[in-house]
Amino acid sequence: MKKILVVEDEEKVQELIRFALEEEGYEVISAENGETGLEMARSAAPDLILLDVLLPGINGFEVCRSLKSGAEFKSIPVLMITALDDVENKVNGFSAGADDYVSKPFNLIELLSRIKSHLRTKDLYDIVKTDEEEKSALLDISRALSSASGPNETLYLIVSKIAGVMEVKRCSIIYIDPQNKHGFVMASHDSREIKHLEIDLDKYPEIKKVKETGEPVIINDVCNDPILFSVRDALNLLSIKSIMAFPIAFKEAIIGTLILRTSRREKAFNDREIRFCSVIAHLSAAPLKNAYAMEMLNLEKEHERKKRLAAEEKNRFSRELLKTSEERYRTLIDNSPVCICHISLEGKLVYMNPAGRRFHGIENLEDIPGMDYAYGLKKEYQGGMKDALEKAKKGETTKLECMFITAGGKEKWLECAISPVKNAKGEVESLLRISTDITERKQMEKALTEKTIHLDNILRSSTNMAIAATDMDFRIIYYNPVAENIFGYTAEEVIGHTVMEMHTKEKVDHARFERAIEIVKKEGEYLYYVNRKGKAGIRYIESRVTGIWDKDGNLAGFVLMSLDITERRREDEAQARLFEELKAAKLELEKANAELLGKMEELERFHKVTMDREERIIQLKNKVRELEEREKKSH
Repeated sequence: MKKILVVEDEEKVQELIRFALEEEGYEVISAENGETGLEMARSAAPDLILLDVLLPGINGFEVCRSLKSGAEFKSIPVLMITALDDVENKVNGFSAGADDYVSKPFNLIELLSRIKSHLRTKDLYDIVKTDEEEKSALLDISRALSSASGPNETLYLIVSKIAGVMEVKRCSIIYIDPQNKHGFVMASHDSREIKHLEIDLDKYPEIKKVKETGEPVIINDVCNDPILFSVRDALNLLSIKSIMAFPIAFKEAIIGTLILRTSRREKAFNDREIRFCSVIAHLSAAPLKNAYAMEMLNLEKEHERKKRLAAEEKNRFSRELLKTSEERYRTLIDNSPVCICHISLEGKLVYMNPAGRRFHGIENLEDIPGMDYAYGLKKEYQGGMKDALEKAKKGETTKLECMFITAGGKEKWLECAISPVKNAKGEVESLLRISTDITERKQMEKALTEKTIHLDNILRSSTNMAIAATDMDFRIIYYNPVAENIFGYTAEEVIGHTVMEMHTKEKVDHARFERAIEIVKKEGEYLYYVNRKGKAGIRYIESRVTGIWDKDGNLAGFVLMSLDITERRREDEAQARLFEELKAAKLELEKANAELLGKMEELERFHKVTMDREERIIQLKNKVRELEEREKKSH
């Protein structure tokens, strides 16, 4: 669809022209003054401009003169529209660069005819211009191919020439690596610096299709093409509307693609453009192959250069280190608190540092060379030391604990590490013995062992408390005989296994254990009760989990202490039942007491009534006696 810019300040005239042009199928954009007209012409790139002479601000002559001064508008027809019909104004219009002149009031049919005529002329001009540009581009590319220019420069020239002939957003040549299925942008017209930019081909489905089919891929509308569905949104963000991708083959193998991305969608790629790009793609094969090979060679050279520099730096550092290491080594050896002996392959001492000489009571350094490696070593440990020396001769490092006799006749434990000393060829040329005095540690271990045995005996003598201990990984490390009786597993069955494994075996909810550990960490202990079914019935277990802390106060493990409280529980239950029975008996007694009290109250009432009757009878008897006496007296 052809695009026409109408620069007209009269709204009715503008609407009339818009209606007539849109009816003919043209796209119409409009401006009401010269400044806006200039901006829209430069931003919208119209195919033809209808320009009124009398405009507010800068007039049509100035707008036309400004447009025609630029190379990009020389081929765009400009038709001046004015009510001024004198010859001078027409001359001024043509002098400003106008291609035609239409006087108001104009005939729409005549206007449309002139527009069509100028557009045909522009199309012919564009074809001739494009043909010339393509021929010029092909000639420049052919010259570059035959010149001594490097392949990278040739590829950049190719994409630049294509971008100069065709309106593209980006034109690139991409090498396809057949090994790792990645692509490398070897040239792009918008940056001379791009020479080996790696890209993910999964984000370029058009390139993958070219690779698969060996045929050009022409996409005039990226929004509706199915192969671009996965990347459509990303292309829209970049304003990519159409794409062309052409295979670049070398000896019948696809080694890359020439890809053009444009922002145009109103017209499809024509056959001339496709043929032109196909020819360019064919010409690009040799420089693309050479450019990739040269880039890989440069990368390899750069890698080797960096490697060489790193090696030189390492050697320099090694030389400097070697220069100072002997004195530093001697200082470290001489001031080391451990015994260090240098031993020949024949088993003779070559050197012993001051700490070693003090330990063995050797005053003069000159007395060391030639002494036997077993000097001061107790006889029962000499066999182990000899075996360690033989292993060191074979390149192994061995550690062992031995007892030596000091110059004062005391027995001392030393932990000895026997290591080989190799030359530059990796051959063992001598041996090194580094010995640390561990006498105090051995004494502590002995005391600890004795205490452990004593404690174990105490724990094993426990008749009612089951004790199990774990490390920080909840692996069981101790399990006394009472625990075997309560939980039904022997020590051999549980030691070395984790609590989680035992829970799985017992089908116990492990979340309860996790809650217990959290409480122990916060409060120091956790108390809980469980019921276990056994052959003798249900057993009630009271368990307490506490932490094991080291001397620095850090948590080092956990202890589970469990008591079988079945008898106590049964006694408690019996006491509870007895209490309930006593409570019921008390209620019965209280009820009986209440009934007895009621009867006693009735008896008291009856007694009172009886007493009242007896008193009245006595009174009656007394009256009768008085009457009888009166009667006797009267006679």
